[in-house]
Amino acid sequence: MDINRHLLPHTASLIEAIEALNKMPAPNIFLIIIDHNRHVVGTLTDGDVRRAFLKGKGGETPVHDCMGVASKLGLQYQYSRNETLLNGLRARPKFLPVVDQCGVIVDILTSETDLADRALGFVMAGGKGTRLGELTKNKPKPLMEVDDKPILGHVLDRLEEANVSKTFISVNYLSEQIGHFVDERINKTNIELVYEDLPLGTAGAIGLVSERINLPVIVLNGDIITNLNVEALIESHARSGNGVTIAVTRHDIKIPFGVVRHTEDGVFLGIDEKPTMSHFVAAGVYVLSPEVCALIPKRKRADMPDVINLAKEIGLGVGIFPIHEYWIDIGRPQDLQAARQSDIKSDRKIIQPKV
Repeated sequence: MDINRHLLPHTASLIEAIEALNKMPAPNIFLIIIDHNRHVVGTLTDGDVRRAFLKGKGGETPVHDCMGVASKLGLQYQYSRNETLLNGLRARPKFLPVVDQCGVIVDILTSETDLADRALGFVMAGGKGTRLGELTKNKPKPLMEVDDKPILGHVLDRLEEANVSKTFISVNYLSEQIGHFVDERINKTNIELVYEDLPLGTAGAIGLVSERINLPVIVLNGDIITNLNVEALIESHARSGNGVTIAVTRHDIKIPFGVVRHTEDGVFLGIDEKPTMSHFVAAGVYVLSPEVCALIPKRKRADMPDVINLAKEIGLGVGIFPIHEYWIDIGRPQDLQAARQSDIKSDRKIIQPKV
């Protein structure tokens, strides 16, 4: 391994860290934070970055404020290439920095995991796409092309990058066109179409195959394009122990008026001129445990918010996973135009939290 590509100075910013992480191929997406003497002072993973965003940290935040503590280090004289330290650790990590007796990093050991048996995929592609008007009169929205590829192709690419071996696609409107696309596409995941006789909402189609679901399911709306790291999403869900993980993205609303702050008794506290309000919103990507999937009724309409609220009510944990990568929901004609004008492959524009 070229360890230098995984090293980052502790003086770097969060934006610099994200740019470095975005250049790394899965599954070895991590950074070792070092001081000016190449001593290991911490580690930074995709999860650390997303937790920083949840805490409201901006892109200029020093990376040492976001990194994890390097609690496990290997000593150079303790291992050989035939018997690595990873095999002897009680909790096997994904990576292990190896240092010499002076604490200087000399190597990194990695442990790859097979994601193919950790999750299933489920793409919701049965909607009529009415907000796109005449554009979807003769073609389903998931087959609208962006960057010379149907939206559905981009969605399947994300799942295949994470080695998801089985993917369901729910279809209804103009389903034969989606079936033809799947048949003609060179698929790296085993795809099965799930036919909705009637529209079943944003989650109901899962109920048609829930008895066959024995792994967490990554559910994606068939009208979004994102560079989301699906592997990191799967890992975050697995570590959390939650029944549901909701991927969220930040949405800003510009208030065109002065917003007055006041007490409950009507005492004036201050006024903010045309402020921007920031909120995390559901990004159309979820991970559901088999237990949650079993809650979805068969052949009855069910929307994702209702399923998630029910899961929370019965004690199944619900967590969130912030998306800092490129993301767009293609609901309106102007959204489709914006997606077509962006460089999907290279656009890794960071959606920064507003403080």
